Amino acid sequence: MATTSTPLPPIERWTRTDRPPADVREAMNEAAQLPSDAPKDAAPPVKLSLVHAVNPPRIAFLGANMERHPRSSWGPNTRENYTIIVVTAGKGEYFLDGVRHAVSAGQCFMLPADAYTYYHTDWEDIWTIWTLSFTGEDCESLMRRCGFSMIHPVVNVAEPADFAALIQLMLEHGERTYTNALTLQGLLYEFIALLLETGQPFEENIDSKDNDYIERAISYIQNHLHESLQVNDVAEALFISRSYLTTLFRTYLRITPKVFIMKAQMFEAAEKLRSTSMPIAQIAATTGYSTPFAFSKTFKRIMGMSPREFRSRFTNPDNIQEG
Repeated sequence: MATTSTPLPPIERWTRTDRPPADVREAMNEAAQLPSDAPKDAAPPVKLSLVHAVNPPRIAFLGANMERHPRSSWGPNTRENYTIIVVTAGKGEYFLDGVRHAVSAGQCFMLPADAYTYYHTDWEDIWTIWTLSFTGEDCESLMRRCGFSMIHPVVNVAEPADFAALIQLMLEHGERTYTNALTLQGLLYEFIALLLETGQPFEENIDSKDNDYIERAISYIQNHLHESLQVNDVAEALFISRSYLTTLFRTYLRITPKVFIMKAQMFEAAEKLRSTSMPIAQIAATTGYSTPFAFSKTFKRIMGMSPREFRSRFTNPDNIQEG
């Protein structure tokens, strides 16, 4: 025999912020009860709910790939977006603004936007790398939360295969559909969440003042690569001594300011060699060198080949800009 619920009384005017009148609450409670003739072993009512207003970071998926190749390398160049590369096998080298970082299986490294980067596999222990690129207003702050910085752009990961599996799923949703776009965005969030949860940032206690000096020094050098820049120029701009600046760079970057400046200038020159038809003598002048000979000598020492050889090996004629 079916039961009939008590009809709700006429609804009076009451706002959402007020409690319903007593008679309305009583009728609602009665309607929520099991019918009187329901079986004794009937399952009780169940309700599960979650209220969590999410404000997701403003990042957007751009691309992903996997690579294992004996000539795997990229750069020196800059990117307009952020990239994270996970190494699941082998080892290689990563250069960020001229600073070398050794990377191997079980680590991932960040390529920040608008910074000169270069990486390559070890020729004997070839790496397998999984790459994820993204863009957005919150990239920089999110990378800091993940443990990355310009000083320490490498983070250890306990289970690199988990990150590889997420990128593999991304690669399986390559067709350009709206549902795939949503899936890729969701996988990007899952990747970042996994990194936040399991990543193991480089643990070194760096004084906030020291960190500020280093970041300001790097910024000053990047903005004055076209000049005949000396270590004293950087120290004076930061109002610190040359010896203190050298100690900071040696302690935290494992490199002297002088070598850092040379590498940054050579990376800048390499990008111009790769992407423009600018004469080598002009490139030398725009990176602070008064003679092409001195420039070519330094370039070969840093890059392992002459400017002319670098241009012939790494230039894509279709991308050349007139100098």
